[in-house]
Amino acid sequence: MDAQPEAATEKAAGAGQTYRFLSSVFRQPPARDWFERLKSPEISTALGLLAETFGRRENPAALLDDFEHLRRDYAELFEIPAGRFVAACESRYVEIPDDAAPPSVRMLEVYHACGFVFDAGTPVAPDHLSAQLEFLGHLAAAEEEALLNRDDCRASIVRLTALDLIDYHLLDWVPRFISALRAVHGHPFYVTMAELTGDHIRRERMRLVAAIEGGTRSVH
Repeated sequence: MDAQPEAATEKAAGAGQTYRFLSSVFRQPPARDWFERLKSPEISTALGLLAETFGRRENPAALLDDFEHLRRDYAELFEIPAGRFVAACESRYVEIPDDAAPPSVRMLEVYHACGFVFDAGTPVAPDHLSAQLEFLGHLAAAEEEALLNRDDCRASIVRLTALDLIDYHLLDWVPRFISALRAVHGHPFYVTMAELTGDHIRRERMRLVAAIEGGTRSVH
C-alpha cells in the first residue's frame, strides 16, 4: 500500500502514460517521424529507464537499427496474414465457447459501459492489444482524476475494472502472443516491447491489488 496519497496518484498517472505509449507501438505501421522520436535522447532515455525497471539491461531504442527493416517486419508480423504473421488480437489465442460472444464484441460492451469511445475508424479490432492497452490507459487516467477529486469510491471502481480486464483477458493471452512473436523471430524491438508490455501488465496488477486491498485514499 502507498504510504502517501500523492504517491498513488503519481503511480496512476505513470501507469497511464506507459499504457498509452505501449499501445502506440502495436497500433499501426511505424512512421518515419515516430521512428526518429523514439531515437531522440529524451524518449530513448525513458525507454531505457522503463527497461531497467523490469531488470532488463538493453535499451529498446538501441534495437531500432533501420527504419525500413522495422517497417517491413511490422507488415510481415502484424499485417500480412501469411508466413510470419502473428495476430495481436485476443480472439486468436483463446477458445470461444459456442454460446459466448467473441472477445471483440465483449470488449466493445466493456468500452461502452465505461464511457470509453472506441474509434470505429481505427485500423485495429476492439480486442487488439493496442485497443486494450489504450483502454487501460483511459482507466488509469480516470483513477488519477478520481484520486485528485477525493473520490475514493470512483477510484475503487476504476481499479476493479482494470483488474478484471487484466485477470480475465490480458494475463491469459498476452503471454501466448509474446511466445508467438519469439517463435517467428520477430524484430527484436517488437519482441522486447511485447515483453515489456507483459512486465508492465503484471506490475500494474500488483499495484491495483495492493491499492484495492489497502484502500489507498485520495489526495486531501
